Amino acid sequence: MNDNGFVKLFRQSIDSQVFANADLWKVWTWCLMKANYKDNWVPITTGKGETEVAIKKGQFIFGRNIAGKELRMKPFSVYKRMLKLKTIGNLNIQSHTHYSIVTINKWEAYQIQTNEEEQPKEQLGNNKGTAREQLGNTNKKEKKEKKEKNSITPKKRKHSFENSPLFEMTKFAEYFKGWEPSKMRHYYNSALEYSGSKGATYLDWGLAIRSWSRKDDNKNKFTPKSFAQQDDEALSNYMDEINNLDRSLKNGTNQDAEVKLVQGGDNQNVFGL
Repeated sequence: MNDNGFVKLFRQSIDSQVFANADLWKVWTWCLMKANYKDNWVPITTGKGETEVAIKKGQFIFGRNIAGKELRMKPFSVYKRMLKLKTIGNLNIQSHTHYSIVTINKWEAYQIQTNEEEQPKEQLGNNKGTAREQLGNTNKKEKKEKKEKNSITPKKRKHSFENSPLFEMTKFAEYFKGWEPSKMRHYYNSALEYSGSKGATYLDWGLAIRSWSRKDDNKNKFTPKSFAQQDDEALSNYMDEINNLDRSLKNGTNQDAEVKLVQGGDNQNVFGL
C-alpha cells in the first residue's frame, strides 16, 4: 500500500447498504485505502520461503490476522465483513494457500484520472497550490476593495472651531436659526473659548453645540426667560454706553467718543446686540 495520495468518496454512499453498517463501512474504506494505485510486485512469505506476487492497481494482499490488528477487530469479524462486501459486489477475493488477493471492483471510479506514476503527489501538491492561490487572491481582492472604499469615502477628521464652517458668524446664525441672539452669542463664545484655551476638536461642531444646549436645558441653566432677560440687560447696557459716549462728545472729554458713537458702541455684533 502507498501511504501517499487519496481516494474519492461519493456523497451518495450515505444512502448505501455499506454505510448503514458502521463496522462494514470501516472495513470498506480501509480496503479502498489499502489498494494499490499502480501495478507492482509485493514480497510474500510462504512457509519457510518467500516469493514475489504481482499486484495490480486496485488490488492488495489480505490476511485476516494483520487486518484485524489494523482495524482493531477480531480476525474472524473482519473476514465475515469482507465476504459480505464480496456478496454486495464491492470487491472480489482470490484465495491462495498463504494469502488472498482482494480486488476493488470499479477501482477507477475512486481515482482521479492522471498519470499513474505522479497521481498521489501531484494531485496533493496541486490541491495545496490551488488552495494557497485562492486564499492569496481572496486576500488581495479584500485589500483592493478596502483601499478603493477608503479612497471614495475619506476618513473624517476632527478640527478646531476656528476651522469649522460655523466659525463664520453668519453661518453660525443660519445653522442655529430660531435661537435667541443672546443664546447664540453665549454658545459661539463658549465654542471659541473651549477650542482656543483647551484645544478641543470635534468632527461636527454643530452637533457638539446642540449637545451642550440640551445638557444646559436639562439643568435649567438657561431658559427662554433667562435669555430674554439677557437680551434686555444687553440692550440696556448698550443704550447706556451710547448715552455716555454722547455726553462725552458734547463735553469734549473723550476724543475717541465720536469714533465709538459712529461705530455703534463696543457691544455691537452680528447677533443684533
